Amino acid sequence: MLLFSTKFPVKDELTKQKFVEMVIQWNQESPHDKMEGISWDENSYNIKFQDGKRTLAIEELRDKNVIATRFRKEDENGVVWTTDFILNLEDKIIAICLDRETTEDTTSFIPRFSPPHFVKRILKNKYSGYDGNLLISEQPRVINLDNYKIVEDIILRKVKYTLPIVYVTKSWAGNYPLNVKTLALKLQGVAHVLKEVDPNVSKVLMKNCNGENVHHGGIGIYYPSISATNKKINGQGYWEKGEEILVRKIVNIIFRYANQQRRESMYTWEGIQNEILRLKNESLLNKRRAVEDENQEIVNVFDELIKEQEETIKELNNKVAALTQENQGLRFKMDAMDELPILFMGEEEDLYDGEIKEMILDILSESLKKQKNNSRRAHILKDIIDNNNYEGVVEKRKNEIKNILKGYSNMPSSMKQSLQKFGFCISADGKHYKLSYYNDSRYTFIMAKSGSDGRGGSNLASEIIKDIL
Repeated sequence: MLLFSTKFPVKDELTKQKFVEMVIQWNQESPHDKMEGISWDENSYNIKFQDGKRTLAIEELRDKNVIATRFRKEDENGVVWTTDFILNLEDKIIAICLDRETTEDTTSFIPRFSPPHFVKRILKNKYSGYDGNLLISEQPRVINLDNYKIVEDIILRKVKYTLPIVYVTKSWAGNYPLNVKTLALKLQGVAHVLKEVDPNVSKVLMKNCNGENVHHGGIGIYYPSISATNKKINGQGYWEKGEEILVRKIVNIIFRYANQQRRESMYTWEGIQNEILRLKNESLLNKRRAVEDENQEIVNVFDELIKEQEETIKELNNKVAALTQENQGLRFKMDAMDELPILFMGEEEDLYDGEIKEMILDILSESLKKQKNNSRRAHILKDIIDNNNYEGVVEKRKNEIKNILKGYSNMPSSMKQSLQKFGFCISADGKHYKLSYYNDSRYTFIMAKSGSDGRGGSNLASEIIKDIL
């Protein structure tokens, strides 16, 4: 799943040496991902460092004047995280991409968007460049009666910027609907944030822009792409809800737009790898032609090398296609969601796919049975249940554990496999077994190795159902 994607202009001062130095410093100062054994000679631009399940690779594509780095790690849950930094020295553009490899157990992951620390480093070191007449910055740009033409040209689409524009206005009383500086910090490197400092600017824009401008605490979002519809948000409607909700809404809108933009192949790690392989193949073919009439054995070696390279290219292209399809599916899923969920997750995580969602829907379903027909509560509960693909998994698991433990007297291998498949980790403890649900010590059950009571299995099933279902 693509978590973050942006590209923006940088200054000439960001050379390839400073770029690599910044990437290494970024890793070495990381509190969680620091790698041991990184020692760069300041000359090699095609090198790879590895420390356990962490790798940092640097590749230079001289023909295109591009240098790229990829940091890859696999966490304790087997989930792969990749961070790509790509600097186009010809166009003076930097692209940054963060990706989380989803699995069948993690596709319900909902990201909380924030700019990576490397973006903040670039801006702090003053390497960020200008997008038109707007500097890439973590500070909001002030709009007053002297420079209101900036906003006027944006509204009338007389100018086009690389990044989206977020324009925040004051109420007639002179108040902002949110902390504009906080918003600019959260959108640094992804969007320009402009703030109106004089409400009279809105009056001028209303006249010059045929009333299309936002005003009185309104917020306008203007996209570079003509295929994306500009948005207007009524800031007054969030004064009672709290500015944190409004900030999060705007951040989600901007990041989702940024993550949906197509990235040219020279701004992706896979695209650069493909180009490197293509150039190697071209070189191999040229060498083959030079020796083709001299040594057939050498020709055969080159044939094998070319075949291997072509297979690698094919695998990379298949991976790109698969990831693109996955991202489109997840994007469709995200776009189908409301801007903000009804409820936010706490610290508990699913022990199996969809556990928390199904348990909440099961509780709501039971509550619905107790409500008066055609009451407001009944209508709300039914609406939530009908629109969240309630599958009744909890009830199915209740029946499943009853069937597994029915008539228990001892534990044959088939029962052990069924309990393990259900989610239990089983260990022997003297005359008993200890059953730990998904290896969570909070949900541990004691089970006699030989059951003398004919209802022992049913009683244990009831206890399990009460505690975990």
